Amino acid sequence: MLSVRASRFVLLCFRIIFVLLWLTVCVVTLGPFQGDERFFFLSDKEAHALAFYCLTLLFFMAAPRVPKLYIGGLCSLFGVAIEIIQGLTGRDAEFADWVADSFGVAMALLPLIFARLYHRRIRGDWRRERAKRG
Repeated sequence: MLSVRASRFVLLCFRIIFVLLWLTVCVVTLGPFQGDERFFFLSDKEAHALAFYCLTLLFFMAAPRVPKLYIGGLCSLFGVAIEIIQGLTGRDAEFADWVADSFGVAMALLPLIFARLYHRRIRGDWRRERAKRG
């Protein structure tokens, strides 16, 4: 188990990495880099989904006490904001890009949602069995 000092350092590292990734996403999506994702053998939509998947996971780790669905909503709203700003700056603002962003967010959220549902079911079954006994 990590000491308090070490855990604070790890949390600070996650927060720094999250901010750096957030800034990178801002620069790449709003700068003159349209179409450069092909250098990584990704389509535009795959790049959006991957970026928002990573952004959401890092946000989870950078803010462990914030509800995960709230983080997912914020990340999805960030995708909307990017598309609006792209439309204002002369780049293509596409609804499909936001859908890809939200898909990446959903892929980060789904394992957590399934785990929560599974544990609720397990706890619920355990409580019913205990109530039957006595």
